[in-house]
Amino acid sequence: MPKEVFAEDIERLIGTLDGVVAARVSTTPAGDIDQVYVSVGPAADVRAVRRSIGTALVSTYGLPLDPWRIQIAQPRPGPREPPRFRVLRIEETVATAETTVVVQLAWTRGGEERVVTGRARGPLGSSHRLRTLVAAALDGAKEALEPSYRKLIGHEASLVTFHGRPTALAGISVATPAGDERVCGVAQADASSDAIVYAALDAVAKLGARALEAAAPDRRAALEAMRRRVASTERAPSPAAHQAAGERSGGGADGPTAARRDGPPSGRGEVIGMTARRDVPEADRGPSGPARLSIEEVLYQSLIANRTPIHIRCRDGYELRRAALRDIDTDSVLVEVDGATELVYKHAIISIRPVTDARAEA
Repeated sequence: MPKEVFAEDIERLIGTLDGVVAARVSTTPAGDIDQVYVSVGPAADVRAVRRSIGTALVSTYGLPLDPWRIQIAQPRPGPREPPRFRVLRIEETVATAETTVVVQLAWTRGGEERVVTGRARGPLGSSHRLRTLVAAALDGAKEALEPSYRKLIGHEASLVTFHGRPTALAGISVATPAGDERVCGVAQADASSDAIVYAALDAVAKLGARALEAAAPDRRAALEAMRRRVASTERAPSPAAHQAAGERSGGGADGPTAARRDGPPSGRGEVIGMTARRDVPEADRGPSGPARLSIEEVLYQSLIANRTPIHIRCRDGYELRRAALRDIDTDSVLVEVDGATELVYKHAIISIRPVTDARAEA
């Protein structure tokens, strides 16, 4: 076994394992492995990857690692593009009092094709016939959408002649958590039934694109969470922690570990007792000391620690005159008012003011 191993070597080793996309090793100033951050593919088995990492470190470097130090991120599998529809069959059956329509579709997304069948019934009449065709198309196409977008309703359908071909317009809507969304689809075909079905599918494809946009993560929230994680991992430990690290390696604060850490830069990190050190040139190392907190974080921590009553004003005029801050998140704050817990979103808050005089807020 090698006497020393570098964090870059561990990252390259983990990157060769099945299912691993990227790896990053976070170390302590003493050279111990603090956390191993790993990204895996959507189809990877997280448990198997975790076991593979532990086995690879022990078998290659003789370096055991607690499983809880391995943090694995796996992207959620989902559609990356709107569905593409293809009409296989349209069948209309006219009875004495109603019309039955069957529409067989094939939709493709991400290289996978599925065949579905939609059915609908409606009264006789030309206008009712168009709405029934739209309803049958929506019944078959709804499976291609996200679950929150599947309650489709066909409102209007019309057929005109444009450039000598039947041109169809289909208006549909869907109730989503963000409110009702209305879309109009347009299509041309040689047959009127084909045109109205394609118009309905065009509207569904537009809704599918909107659903993908709504499902995309909030970039600002993601960056804020990343900033918090980096700030927490880059905070230097206290002098007592440095001294404890030196004692664990066989010396005091001025022992062998401190001598290696404070000596001339070698250009690469060192490993002491089979622990990893990050390879960072001396010129690129930032100043020691804790990371600077933002004004918002300092205020929040002070209010939580001291249980200071606060007055919260919101954009819509809603006020919390005497509240106690309990916890904070990237997008919201948790407060306690008159013994009840309330969640308030940050984007709705105008100001937060500590209450120093109870009579002023009466």
